[in-house]
Amino acid sequence: MGLTQIVVQLKVLPFLVDRLGEWRLLKVSIFIFAVSFFALLVSFHPLLLLISVGLIAPGQGLATPAIQALASETVSPKEYGETLGIMQSAGSLGRIAGPVIGGLLFTGFSKSAPYIFVATLLTLTVLFLLSQHQERRQLVR
Repeated sequence: MGLTQIVVQLKVLPFLVDRLGEWRLLKVSIFIFAVSFFALLVSFHPLLLLISVGLIAPGQGLATPAIQALASETVSPKEYGETLGIMQSAGSLGRIAGPVIGGLLFTGFSKSAPYIFVATLLTLTVLFLLSQHQERRQLVR
């Protein structure tokens, strides 16, 4: 997955940022991410499983830089370090809590529960992003 993210970020990301901008790119990438987790739920054929897993890395590879760019555009230059540090901490917390929550869902409910949970969270995120009618602009410079 890491190699896929590198290729996406080096080759695809600059093209999409120029075409869509960070805000639309974030919406598209989270949508791809959500679709990949829903596809995992119905992947009864190995090819569909490979396709759905293969969509996770591009979705994440496009979303992460878009989130960082949008965050840096909404704060003053003095706050860049603090903002990106908070984002890094939130990501670390997610990498710690995610497997714990996934394991609890897996053992407490079903083997599909972690995927349903993530797909639902991503779908809610997409719906929230779509409800934001305006293109986000730089707030402070």
